[in-house]
Amino acid sequence: MGGAGWDDAFVKTSVENKIRLGLAAGLAVLLSAGWLSYHTTTRLIATEDWVSHTRNVIAELESVSASLEEVETGQRGYILTGGPIFLEDRRSAAQQLMVHLKQLRLILTNNPAQQHNLDQLEPLIARRLNLLDAQIAAFQQSGLKASADTAAIQTGEMVMNNIRGLIAQMRSTEDNLLVQRVQLSHDSARWSLRVIVIGTLLACALGVTALITLNRDFKLRAVAEEKVRESQAQLEFILNNSPAIILLKDVEGRYLFVNRRYLQITGFSLDQVVGKTGFDLFQKEIAQAAREHDLKVLQSEAPLEFEETVRYPDGPHTHLAVKFSLRDTAGRIYALCGVSTDITERKQAEEERDRFFNLSRDLMCIIGFDHRFRTVNPAWERTLGFSREEMLGKPFIEFVHPDDRPATLAEAGKLAAGGEVIYFENRYLCKDGSYRWLAWSARAAVPQKLMYATARDITEQKRTNEQILQLNVKLQRHAEQLETANRELEAFSYSVSHDLRAPLRHIDGFVKILDKQSGPNLDERGRRYLGIVADSARQMGALIDDLLVFSRMGRSELRRSKVALDSLVHEAVEGLQMETNGRPITWKIGDLPEVEADPAMLRQVWINLVGNAVKYTRPRNPAEIEVGCADATNGEFVLFVRDNGVGFDMEYAHKLFGVFQRLHRAEEFEGTGIGLANVRRIIARHGGRTWAEGKPDGGATFFFSLPKTPTETEG
Repeated sequence: MGGAGWDDAFVKTSVENKIRLGLAAGLAVLLSAGWLSYHTTTRLIATEDWVSHTRNVIAELESVSASLEEVETGQRGYILTGGPIFLEDRRSAAQQLMVHLKQLRLILTNNPAQQHNLDQLEPLIARRLNLLDAQIAAFQQSGLKASADTAAIQTGEMVMNNIRGLIAQMRSTEDNLLVQRVQLSHDSARWSLRVIVIGTLLACALGVTALITLNRDFKLRAVAEEKVRESQAQLEFILNNSPAIILLKDVEGRYLFVNRRYLQITGFSLDQVVGKTGFDLFQKEIAQAAREHDLKVLQSEAPLEFEETVRYPDGPHTHLAVKFSLRDTAGRIYALCGVSTDITERKQAEEERDRFFNLSRDLMCIIGFDHRFRTVNPAWERTLGFSREEMLGKPFIEFVHPDDRPATLAEAGKLAAGGEVIYFENRYLCKDGSYRWLAWSARAAVPQKLMYATARDITEQKRTNEQILQLNVKLQRHAEQLETANRELEAFSYSVSHDLRAPLRHIDGFVKILDKQSGPNLDERGRRYLGIVADSARQMGALIDDLLVFSRMGRSELRRSKVALDSLVHEAVEGLQMETNGRPITWKIGDLPEVEADPAMLRQVWINLVGNAVKYTRPRNPAEIEVGCADATNGEFVLFVRDNGVGFDMEYAHKLFGVFQRLHRAEEFEGTGIGLANVRRIIARHGGRTWAEGKPDGGATFFFSLPKTPTETEG
């Protein structure tokens, strides 16, 4: 494009010289024509108008005849073929006929005789059109035979002959007028010679004025040309800075222009490319492929879009190219333009998307609103056994279990309305005749009438869930049986404990009577036996009392209220004064929280735990007992009672909270083995936990937790 400026300047200079020469010649012609204009101008203009008017009338008469013939042709074509296009042609021709009649009346307003003829012509034409419409209606109702009515055809021919005759009469009148007016025009030309002198003088003045105006226009054009050059520079800047390859060739394949991007990729200079063909620059197969694309555009005269491989310094890239033709003002193709854009990254992204689509373990698909698969990924064949072609060959609803089809169609309707499916399950047919459960999620592109869906095979999950449900039913049944057994056991223990009280009272009473009456007469062995019976009866009574308390704890209702734990601890300590009286005990009671619980039950917890600490620190001097609250975590308070007593072996820690479970001999420490079991039951009913830590002769710590948010469990 570098030599274009010089060529443009040369062309513009040549044009200016031609314009000046043409202006001079025009002035000479005007001087010569002035003599003729003098005699012809005045009358010639008037007579020529009349001649033109007459010719317009003749032309409109011919148009009326032609339009009427086209109406009849359309009617005959429709009756013979039944093609709707002939009706359209007949309607168009009838519209044109009305237009010509209206124009004819307009231009004949100054001719009463012709207006009269036109008044006769219009009803005849209207009648002819009605007859043609009647034949069409007869054909539409009863077929070709009905439309070929002889009487109707004869009537139509008669009307048409009258129309032709009337048009011929009007044409003859206009032909006579034309002859007269042409003659008058010739006469007027002779008289117009008188104005030539004046016309010549005016022409000279016009020429001078034109020269002045032309000189001014040249200056304006120079300014416009400067703007064009600026626009051309801007266009070149845009083309050269475009990331796409842009080129221009003539029809022979020679390069006219290439942008900077083209030169950067190929390594050529502009001078090396312009004027050359692809065969001069590239390998034969590359040049031949490019030329074939050029020829396709030239032959089809339509844009061509294709993908091509372009060699970059870092390797081959994929480009999307478009070639199209450029035409001059005469409509001839004079050049080809090509635009090629690098789509390597897009192609890689598409390949990654396709790879994800093909490798996905989930079933992925695109479905049209016509309920047919557009595409499915390989997971469908792996899951159901049907090939891709088999899936695409049927509406998807045919693969759905009959019981699931109404719900599936409802979900498809929701998608078609612009909604989305978050989670939906149905059963799909497998090639072996079985069904598998699929869990769906989907969205729709409504403008494209497509649904995009993914499904996961949940058959095994469904089977597992069914097994879990069955197991839950069994567990529930076992829990009910266990609860019944527990209730019966508690009732039995309560009944036994209550019924044992009477004989124990008898034993205790008779032992006291025997000791009072016969005690002095008994030897030492007899008194020792009597003491053993009395102690055993008292121990049995304590055991029965603990069993009753333990039984009541499982049946009594929780009565929750705000409870200050520190006050309960102090109550428990005060209740143990008889056991602690005279003993050196160091008490350390920390800050304890306020909880919502059953105060009576928690009082029993502290009595048992603090009582155990007092009992098992009996050998210590001094005894150390600590009550506190650990940091609250996981939404619960953790409380503890720690002592420096005899402790226990952690190997047997699992026995601590069991009924009748003791880790020390009764001769060493008294007890029934129910207190800690009672603690665990009370804390469990409050939704908490119990555990202990210790070591032999190293003290023990008993923990229990209470939830910050109150809960209750059975048992």
